[in-house]
Amino acid sequence: MPPLEETSLKLALRHSPILRMDRREPFLPSRAAVTLFSEPAESPSFPRTVTIPRGADYVLEFAIWWDWDIQHLYELEHVWIAVEKGGRVVAVEASWHGILHRFPHWRMEDTHPVVYCQPGKHAFAPDPYHFPRWGTWYACTVGAGAMGLLVKDMFTEALTSTDEIDRIIRQHLRRLAFVPSFRFTKKVHLPPEAFTTWEELKAYIPERIKAVITELLERGGVKEEKDAELRRRGHRSPG
Repeated sequence: MPPLEETSLKLALRHSPILRMDRREPFLPSRAAVTLFSEPAESPSFPRTVTIPRGADYVLEFAIWWDWDIQHLYELEHVWIAVEKGGRVVAVEASWHGILHRFPHWRMEDTHPVVYCQPGKHAFAPDPYHFPRWGTWYACTVGAGAMGLLVKDMFTEALTSTDEIDRIIRQHLRRLAFVPSFRFTKKVHLPPEAFTTWEELKAYIPERIKAVITELLERGGVKEEKDAELRRRGHRSPG
């Protein structure tokens, strides 16, 4: 597939969001699909029409990919950044578990808007006070792994969940459960190699998910063989 065009990459490098994450956050994003809008059009990856706000010259859409959410396998959240001709950011919007939110305010670091990321769940907000403390704590602790493989509509033909797949995902995520600190000291600034087109990311996602599932199944199979061997020898597995 064609690589991200030079203009989109240049603007993405100039205005990509800086993500502020919980210091105990176990998952970092690895890729971001960039789409440049100079006129209103449908988003290729989110159910919305991207409009150009008054005073803006263009809008950058970032579809940001994680392998994991603390409750399920894979995560895709979005940030939209509207920029005027002179390079000033005039509007920031972002997703919150599939819901679109316009930021009433935001902080800048140089030319980059700062976006706060919900611990474990990765919804975006202009400041950390928007994140529900109890609900976030529950998702990251008691609720870790509860959703298994979350299959979005656009990937239903490529991905199928089973009881076994959900079981190994729950098992894996329960081991990674954590108590959020709500101290957002971890700063993530996506590197140039993370940026791609939506077409590339859409093709990558199901293949990446299948690879992660295969790895978990193989790892589980090896552990079961070791446990069986220990039982044959009269020992119990340490965990």
